[in-house]
Amino acid sequence: MNHTMKRSSVFLATLLSISFIALPLLTQAEEPNPYQSGMAFMRSGRYEQAAVELEKAKKITPGNTGVLYQLGMAYYNQERFDKAIALWTKASKPLDEKNMMKTTLLDIIERAKARKTIVEKIRRVEELERKGKTIPVDKGLEVAELYQKEKKNDKSLGLYNKLIETYPNDARPYAKVASLHYNDGRILMAERYCLLALERDKANADCVKLIDGINEEVEALRKYGYAEMVKGAHK
Repeated sequence: MNHTMKRSSVFLATLLSISFIALPLLTQAEEPNPYQSGMAFMRSGRYEQAAVELEKAKKITPGNTGVLYQLGMAYYNQERFDKAIALWTKASKPLDEKNMMKTTLLDIIERAKARKTIVEKIRRVEELERKGKTIPVDKGLEVAELYQKEKKNDKSLGLYNKLIETYPNDARPYAKVASLHYNDGRILMAERYCLLALERDKANADCVKLIDGINEEVEALRKYGYAEMVKGAHK
């Protein structure tokens, strides 16, 4: 087992230990058991109801690490990052510096902060869209790439196309659309947008890198019987 796998195993084991800390402490409480109810809601993805129940569990055992962790997860999954971070910070403070749970919680806090930053950037651009305001090209490009990282390619493509409409002489949105089409196997669409990008900026880095690969794919299409399709695309 390599070092990365060992770290992942320890990380998962620690999360599991955090998850189960609360159970023996709360199973003796009077029915209904809010911790168990909260966890049932968590498993079914009903995070608002989970938070309500886990808040009750927190009142029963205010400093319980497992309850604080799970309650933080309930808020995190609602994208209420400040509440999640506050709960995990509270859970980590009493723990010894060498305690693996503390290390895990601190790592989760940093990940939550990074996620909060991403979500806030996306929300700001989406708010501009809702209000019909112009999206600054750099912010739009950044958020479209964030959509790609989250596998939301339809949203990414929609935003790139909006940027093309707003900034028709800027090569960058064309190049990004070309890359999306190329990665999805739509070679002729990729070629079209790459050429449009290069018309606007011959030195566009994305398309300078991409065009050789596109040309090879186009030649392969011709070779394997798609010459008419290629010819039609070049009209």
